[in-house]
Amino acid sequence: MKDFIEHFERFFGALRDPEYAFLLLEPIFIYGIGIGILAFALGFFAKDNRVQIAALVVLVASGLCIVPYLRARTEAQDRIQKVYQYNEPDRATGFAQTTQDRVEHKWIFLWLAGMAGAAMLVGPRRNRLGLGLAGVSVALGCWALSFSLWMHLKESTVYHANLQSNESPIQRKLSARDRDAPAKEPPLKARPIVRPLDVSATQ
Repeated sequence: MKDFIEHFERFFGALRDPEYAFLLLEPIFIYGIGIGILAFALGFFAKDNRVQIAALVVLVASGLCIVPYLRARTEAQDRIQKVYQYNEPDRATGFAQTTQDRVEHKWIFLWLAGMAGAAMLVGPRRNRLGLGLAGVSVALGCWALSFSLWMHLKESTVYHANLQSNESPIQRKLSARDRDAPAKEPPLKARPIVRPLDVSATQ
């Protein structure tokens, strides 16, 4: 029990660190929005209004998380750049670029939260207005999810260079014939048996 309490104390203490806070919030823009879109689609086809409302709540919460996320990320950026600017400047530059991209596309997540909140208040199945707001929310959710996945990939290539420099060692699936065939040995180089005659020596 003592260890359990100590772990929670360390966790809540780490939340005061902006560098950890933005890392903790970042998966919400992928998994939270993705689950919200999937749940809304399931509720729509199942004609379950409660599932649709719950999915819209998830989309609203996921979209609003962009505000504390960007605040923590901006606060952590100075320290991250100081750590990497000398030994690994590419990381510092890449982090600053993706931060700027996220700030410039902040409006997608805020519009997502606004449209999903409006659809939730009107009711996605009450009338055409509610259905239209829900459709716009799903479209914005797909856009936000796509953007978040792209940003995650860009940052992954910054911190894991093997993602952009190495390719898969297997370019195609081996057939059963290729797999069972013996490995081909490299061809032997032909060597002359007799040294060529030196014509100048005979003259």
